[in-house]
Amino acid sequence: MRERLPEFRLPVRERYAGEDGWRRAGLRENPGDITMVFVELRPEALSRYAALLLDSPHWLQRTTKYVDLASGVLLAAASGPEAALDAAAALGQRLTSGALERLAGFVTDVREEYFSALAHLLDSRYYRTHASEGRPVPAGKYAAKRRGYVVSMGEDLAAVKMSGWTHAIPEYFDFDHFWPAIPARVSTRASR
Repeated sequence: MRERLPEFRLPVRERYAGEDGWRRAGLRENPGDITMVFVELRPEALSRYAALLLDSPHWLQRTTKYVDLASGVLLAAASGPEAALDAAAALGQRLTSGALERLAGFVTDVREEYFSALAHLLDSRYYRTHASEGRPVPAGKYAAKRRGYVVSMGEDLAAVKMSGWTHAIPEYFDFDHFWPAIPARVSTRASR
């Protein structure tokens, strides 16, 4: 991934390239390099994280939304609806269409929890520089210097946040040369 970071760096328009380009664009400060990172949750990681959440006494959704569904069925749902049906059948249970919808909701909740934890981890490692006063901090928990942070996460979504005037963002960055090469667009074009 590190070798490919330049591919995901927002390009600056040619007229603003150079050390003082940000000033010419009317920005308040130099935004530095802005990199968009696109991630995909692999099926095996989804299954591992689902198992971790199901084993945790702290994951609230287990006791509020999914208490009536067997852990084995929930875990199988992370591999798909057919796997969930097979797991339920092995337990002598029959899943209704409503239960299948709830299992799909479980998978969505696991994904959201995973990406929330990932955002927290990235912010802790690259943006937060200290813990609350009087709280012990493990070595390497927080960044020595602010180097980046997570602005937003979502499917088919991107956001740019920086000091300056909002209208300067599309003026300064050359989005026309960035968006055609993002992974989702490339894979969509390839499948046509």
